[in-house]
Amino acid sequence: MTQLITAQTDTATSAKINIVNHRSGTGTRYDLSSTFRVTGGALGTGEYVKLQYYDGTSWLDANIDGNDAKILDEDNAISTVFGRMIDVRVSKSETSAALGVEVV
Repeated sequence: MTQLITAQTDTATSAKINIVNHRSGTGTRYDLSSTFRVTGGALGTGEYVKLQYYDGTSWLDANIDGNDAKILDEDNAISTVFGRMIDVRVSKSETSAALGVEVV
């Protein structure tokens, strides 16, 4: 586990990360995955964590299945993302409770 954002109520953004976890025994399509989760409690209504990627000039939201880049929200405290992720970060909205984000 790697703590990306420490528990806090303010908006926060992680440092740039590269994730290349390999799951042995899986098909090529699913051999890379990373699981993100909220720590310290649960996200409330309207609170979220977004996955963003760097395109060489600026940070852009990584829209996955039309979710506006929100990988964690009030309904999803854990999210597994498949694929090789180079030059990505997570961005946490302001929250009512002190929450952090980690990747497994």
